[in-house]
Amino acid sequence: MNDLYTLLKRSITLYIKRAIAGLVVMSQAIEDVYDAILRGA
Repeated sequence: MNDLYTLLKRSITLYIKRAIAGLVVMSQAIEDVYDAILRGA
């Protein structure tokens, strides 16, 4: 489970960085997942 969480966190973080740079459009669903990861949910 921890490996899956780590993989998801890395993937979402990379996606968020690309969205901030304007390279991709971030959906509300991706933003919600990222917020949950940051809160530790």
